[in-house]
Amino acid sequence: MREIFFQLTKIVFCVLLFLMDAESTPRRRGRARTRQDIGTVRALVRGLDVLDALAARGQATLSEISRDTKLAPSTAYRILETLRSRGYSAFHSATGLYRLGIRAFETGYAFVSHTHLRDAANPVMLDLADQTGETVNLAVLDGREVVYVHQVEGAGMMRLFTKIGGRAPVHCTGVGKCLLAWKPEVEISKHLPESPYERFTAQTIVTKENYLKVLAKVRRNGYALDDEEREEGVVCVTAPVRNEKKEVIAAISVSGPVSRVKKGGTADLAKIVKQAGNEISKSLESGGHLGS
Repeated sequence: MREIFFQLTKIVFCVLLFLMDAESTPRRRGRARTRQDIGTVRALVRGLDVLDALAARGQATLSEISRDTKLAPSTAYRILETLRSRGYSAFHSATGLYRLGIRAFETGYAFVSHTHLRDAANPVMLDLADQTGETVNLAVLDGREVVYVHQVEGAGMMRLFTKIGGRAPVHCTGVGKCLLAWKPEVEISKHLPESPYERFTAQTIVTKENYLKVLAKVRRNGYALDDEEREEGVVCVTAPVRNEKKEVIAAISVSGPVSRVKKGGTADLAKIVKQAGNEISKSLESGGHLGS
């Protein structure tokens, strides 16, 4: 869940910088925007760059943050210390390393506690992992990537590329296909990279034409497959999760090694995963929580 907490921290930091600028630069009502106002946006970008670099490394020295963001050490230092004064970053003097602070966790947790998705999905995911013995993931769409927001490991544990807060391209994942399949083609294009797409395995779809054909099949079947397209030897069976407006807002998947997933038949597994997706959707539609 670190990715969720981090994204919320960025939002809070934007607000803090905006308020600081508002205090230091009084503005007349109705005054036209100037180049000085545009500089405020540049300051926000710099601050967000520092947070991006810090989150990517987990912990880092001032020099590393400065190098990653291409900011002068003095500028990076001021941003990091501003964050630290509010608890959004922390500094360990013995190692000289910065990391995200406890306030980042608290802010992110406050957001998650008001989100029904994970609460509705968790009991269903636990049942699905117990039933299949495989790892179950829940993912949402973010630009040209999917973000894994929850995960339940099955009994047949296997080291996968997914983790909570982890990201992957939409074009090579089953969850990505589910998240895009029911969108208009114009909107789908906004979430896809330039063709040819990056190839991860021999099975990766690398052209838009072929990808759109696969999405049409996903719509017909009601589920999607990642057939060793992201990682060799790993198969994922995925189904959509819908909100009260019937919009696809998330995707649930079962992931495991080819030898186990295909042994029982992907069609039979797909029925189970689709049912799980429908259960979560019903809980979201009713505004309640399963298992309560």
